Parts: sequence; structure tokens; C-alpha cells
Amino acid sequence: MLCAPPPDAAVWLAETTACRVVPVRPDCAEATALAGGWAAPRLRARLEPVAGACRRARELVTDACGRWNIPELIGPASLVLTELVGNVVRHAGTPMQVTLTLRRPYLRLAVTDGSRAAARATTGQDPRAEGGRGLLLVRELTQRWGSAPAGDGKVVWAMLPAN
Repeated sequence: MLCAPPPDAAVWLAETTACRVVPVRPDCAEATALAGGWAAPRLRARLEPVAGACRRARELVTDACGRWNIPELIGPASLVLTELVGNVVRHAGTPMQVTLTLRRPYLRLAVTDGSRAAARATTGQDPRAEGGRGLLLVRELTQRWGSAPAGDGKVVWAMLPAN
């Protein structure tokens, strides 16, 4: 949605077919009111690849789930997001963007980093190994999860049922 475009841009937009895809409103108050009806609640944060990033990720989940009245997801969503953020800290070592989006019936967690290395759950690993089971945990706790290229890196996402 576009709000309060300059007059010449508003004239151009009105004459093109773009307004059929991108709604244009004369002021931001009207656009906000209209968007409030269909915009999904979203919380974003930029984190550095440091040990405290996992704690901050859990704080974000607690805040989002409290705001969106889904307290039953605080535990599982915290575990999942901690694993995703921890993988960036351990393996990618790049700044990351964490995004939580509530689009019922799902809570979507996503972490975008600057590494192109694909995220894969390991199988057939030595059960005595110290690590390597994080994405298996993510797989078990979520409805779906995946990884996709994003810009110069990738996004790893997971979806939890939010009824």
C-alpha cells in the first residue's frame, strides 16, 4: 500500500494499471486504517552473531506471543527460534534479521543471515556427538520448516500452529 504520494506521482499512479495491484491512499491515516484490517502482525529485530543473540531471540518470542495473545507458543517458539539463531551464531557468523509473523493459523519464525550455505538437518549422526541435532528438534516442534536463498545469504523459516 502507498500512502500520501506526491501530487505528480499520484496522477501518474492513477493513470497506470499499478493501482490495481498497489492500493494508493491520499493520507497515511487512511492507509493505516485500511491496512489494519488485513496486515499480519509482525515483529522484526536485527541481531549480531554473539552469544546474547539467543537470549534476545527468546525475549522477542515472549514479547510477540504476549502481544498477540498466544502464550501457549512461548515455549516451543522460543526453542525453535533459539536453534535458528544459534545456528547463525555457530555456523554463519553474520548479522541476522529475525522476523516473527502471525498469520493465523500459523506463527512464522524466520532468520535471514549472510551465508549461502544451506541449512540441513543431519541424519545418521553419532548419538554421543555434542551438537548437530538442532534442526531435527526444529523439525519435530514445527508444522513445517525450510531454507531458501535470500539476497546474498539465506532465510531459514519455521511455522508453528497458532489456533
